[in-house]
Amino acid sequence: MYYIVYKITNLINQKFYIGCHKTSNVNDDYMGSGKLIKNAIKKYGIENFQKDILFIFDNKEDMFNKEKELVTEELVLNRNCYNVKLGGTANYYYINHNGLNHKNNQHLILKNKLESDEEYKKEFIDKMIKINNENGLKRRGISPKNKNKIAIYKDNKQKYIFESELNEYKNNGWIRYKDLEYEYICDNCGKQFKTKRKKDNNKKHFCSHSCQCSYNNKHRIYRAVV
Repeated sequence: MYYIVYKITNLINQKFYIGCHKTSNVNDDYMGSGKLIKNAIKKYGIENFQKDILFIFDNKEDMFNKEKELVTEELVLNRNCYNVKLGGTANYYYINHNGLNHKNNQHLILKNKLESDEEYKKEFIDKMIKINNENGLKRRGISPKNKNKIAIYKDNKQKYIFESELNEYKNNGWIRYKDLEYEYICDNCGKQFKTKRKKDNNKKHFCSHSCQCSYNNKHRIYRAVV
């Protein structure tokens, strides 16, 4: 077996990718597993890419160490580089041997690249929006203008405020979600009770504490215990 470190170059824009690969044939047609290089090959066509063998080793340790030496953080942050993670961290052998957390490492590099390269950031956001639209997904999460704020509710209305304003809003009937409760009449014993669960008008609603009724969460069915 051969343990190689290779470089793939886009002949149209000169962007490149450096990777490592275990193979029995140095001249095989393997063209990398990175997401960006795979997308680039799909976009420009494999005929517009050139693969060069940089180093050949007889063991994987030397191969990973050389990739780590070449694919540094500085290289990954280079806008002309298709690599998105540090060299030597892509292989599970290296991760387990050195006690690395691959996912955290990859997210950190991507975060740094997004913060340092505005053009890459724009391309990345446009790509994510396109993927979400194709899959029928909508953007989730809190709007940037509501960051560091808390959600409060009143009469089925929601508003985001700073926590320092909470007492003022509480005096006017607003309440935090974790304090939100609903009052119902038990369909089994007739007693009034409170719960954080909003009522489903298509199902009976029992007070499991007052009359020992239970709620089957898996099938969302209420039943009285007799």
